[in-house]
Amino acid sequence: MNHRFPNPPSHLRCPVPIL
Repeated sequence: MNHRFPNPPSHLRCPVPIL
């Protein structure tokens, strides 16, 4: 998890999108 952004999108939080 990258903390470069203050609010990273949900699809960027995890390497694999949860469907």
